[in-house]
Amino acid sequence: MPHGTALITGAAGGIGSALAHELSATHEELILVDTDGDSLSSLGAALPCPTRLAVLDVTHPRYRHDLTDLVQSVPSLDGLFTFAGVMHTGTVQRSTLDDLVRVIEINLVGTIATVHACLPYLAAGASVVTASSAIEGIAFPRHATYVASKAGVYGFTRTLANELEHENANIRVSTALIGGVHTDILRNGSFAADEDPAVRAASFDRRVARSSAEQIAHTIVRGQQRGARVIHAGPDSHIASLLARTLGRYTRLPRM
Repeated sequence: MPHGTALITGAAGGIGSALAHELSATHEELILVDTDGDSLSSLGAALPCPTRLAVLDVTHPRYRHDLTDLVQSVPSLDGLFTFAGVMHTGTVQRSTLDDLVRVIEINLVGTIATVHACLPYLAAGASVVTASSAIEGIAFPRHATYVASKAGVYGFTRTLANELEHENANIRVSTALIGGVHTDILRNGSFAADEDPAVRAASFDRRVARSSAEQIAHTIVRGQQRGARVIHAGPDSHIASLLARTLGRYTRLPRM
């Protein structure tokens, strides 16, 4: 029997789009949220279930208000997937403050804002899944605020899970520790002035990206269905977690 409605942020591409395809087979309706209206329209037309398309920016001052207006009329909101995210490449010293802060605002504050807006409207038995990263516990050079944002998402989600359990809310909460994946998140991100985007993207593809977005989405949905609090998405996710535990969060990594 199909579930009710699932909402996905960052739905227009990458893992968010792959999640939409994965969830479209098990849900009566999907709410797709992103800033790219054209890509949302194409995605909605390609899915077998009804969709609501919302061109919203998680950093906009009216975001929570607009999102609340959207979800409060949904008969049964039983899935929330917060996958809006960006990446900045560059050392802290050579990056602008705006570029560094933007990563935190979208990846971390955007996640918190989305969850805060939707929590009152989640049905009993609903699931919340947030997007953290396998490198949240590793001091990964050139990605300081990306690591910080994903560590923040991990901590926020674990705490939220405990809070809702204490309140007997009957809402499952999971975070996905996502490994290297073939998406355009690095290419579409920002770069410090001394970085060569083409070189960095090639290095990422060669040394980091191990999984497809479809593989990651499938793993996330399986973990969500099992009620796993931590979903290791991608073979390198387990390796990264092991490195963080055994070698410490200040693990020195080679230059890339």
